[in-house]
Amino acid sequence: MRQLVFFLIFSFPIIALYNGNPASPEMMEEGFLLTKEGNVTAALGFRSDWCLDRRMKVSSQFSGDFDRFKTSVQQGVFALDFFDRVEIYGSIGAIRLEAMQRPMEGFKNEYETGYRFTWGVGGTVLVYQTGNLSIGFDGKYQHGTPNLDWIGVNGFAFGELSGAQVRYSEWQLGLGVAYQIDFLIPYVAVKYSNAKAEFSSIPPGLVPATHFDAKSRYPFGFALGTTLTTGRFFSLNVEVRVLDEEAVSLAGTLKF
Repeated sequence: MRQLVFFLIFSFPIIALYNGNPASPEMMEEGFLLTKEGNVTAALGFRSDWCLDRRMKVSSQFSGDFDRFKTSVQQGVFALDFFDRVEIYGSIGAIRLEAMQRPMEGFKNEYETGYRFTWGVGGTVLVYQTGNLSIGFDGKYQHGTPNLDWIGVNGFAFGELSGAQVRYSEWQLGLGVAYQIDFLIPYVAVKYSNAKAEFSSIPPGLVPATHFDAKSRYPFGFALGTTLTTGRFFSLNVEVRVLDEEAVSLAGTLKF
């Protein structure tokens, strides 16, 4: 069992949106207040997501890939579960962005924001289950508009940043399969996502335009993770994602 946990966490390089376990709607049969006979249950949780590189490219005004596009999202989650088959959820928290690009030869521009408000919504549907095997579909949307706190050109801070910001949004669809092994529920999922970042009110002279848009370079990616739970009260999930991004997430849920 220890070898399985080690494999699931470290077999891929720890490298945007959290996918989650496709068996989530039925993983915990009992909460603190509601018994497993209840048709509707509620849960509270946390979700920490660290994306070391969301592979992005400039899509307006000029062209070029980002050398680095990092996000950090910390948020709380509220979820409702219906008949152990459908789960809907909403989240609020804070998002932080870091990015680096080379808009022209000899220039390296870096952008940083502080933590600013972000929100998200989504849902998971358990579409098939037999024995310990579960197949589920997940869809979600995340949005945030953090202000730019620092812009650097070749390592030096640049100009007045009043009003400069990044409007970041992403939606994602995922299809995954999970298999329960005692108190562990490992899973693998394929996902389709679309991320957009709109940089606005950039100081004149920094790039060829005072605003530009960016979008994800690759639409498809993979998620691999595992959930630790006894089926009662609490679960803990760890997940890594590759191809379209290099990311790791940690999530916990307390069921009522």
